[in-house]
Amino acid sequence: MGGYSRKIYCLRVVGSDGRIKIGCSVSPQSRLTEYVRWSPFPLEIVFEVPGDFQLERRVQKYLSDTHLHHEWFGASERTDALISAMAAGQPLDEFLPADLPDHPDKPARVIAYAKRKPSRKTKAA
Repeated sequence: MGGYSRKIYCLRVVGSDGRIKIGCSVSPQSRLTEYVRWSPFPLEIVFEVPGDFQLERRVQKYLSDTHLHHEWFGASERTDALISAMAAGQPLDEFLPADLPDHPDKPARVIAYAKRKPSRKTKAA
């Protein structure tokens, strides 16, 4: 794994072992700052590892059986295993199964978020 300009990151409420958000960004810290503005709870980055949107989709597919809303996922053995593996320094693309099973109750919801809109940060002068 190498050559990634972006990072896969995981956010959650500080001190929580529940819901997590999986995303992809050049700057996870900036993304955290954006989310903290509207969150009623303090948030923290649980992990950030090199990756791209394709790898982010694989993570979301891996967690799709606990999908809650947009890029948010519920607590489960899979989320715990993912967080533990990332904390131990295991490369994300090596952690994820090569052939991820489909979860027929929620596959399209997660994959739909792969079609991202351009950033609104660019303002016309």
